[in-house]
Amino acid sequence: SRRRHTRCSRDWSSDVCFSDLRTCFANIGGIEMVKFGSFMKKLSLPSSLHIVRMPPLHGQALIVVSAPLVFGIIDGLFGGRGQGRVKVEGREYTPIETKLISKVVGLALENLTEAWAPVHPISFDYVRSEVNPFAITIAPPSDIVIAVSLEIELEQE
Repeated sequence: SRRRHTRCSRDWSSDVCFSDLRTCFANIGGIEMVKFGSFMKKLSLPSSLHIVRMPPLHGQALIVVSAPLVFGIIDGLFGGRGQGRVKVEGREYTPIETKLISKVVGLALENLTEAWAPVHPISFDYVRSEVNPFAITIAPPSDIVIAVSLEIELEQE
């Protein structure tokens, strides 16, 4: 599993940063088993949450794109240094930010499908997005889930 996610993170970082014309690095930050409720309580607001189906597997997955990553990529796209130092608390994402997030998630889903193909064909199908962690009910709070975190570093010029 770590190998699949490492491949996905490498491919995803090159796809995202190729469009941004800058270098970024993506590494597995950790893989842990945690109660779904505990995982959800750790998420900050605003959160960019994306529910995904994975046929032929049962259940759903959740992709979380952090606000600092969103604002770092946006800052880089508009000529900044990719630091994205923006006050994010208490506001929702703009239409431009939402569109960028959907492209980043789409790339991640494509990379996940390719990374898992040698093991078993899995289709990662987008279901919907949400900004409020309390609106996500894909599992009871007491269910154990696997949380895979990626650490993304944008190159500073």
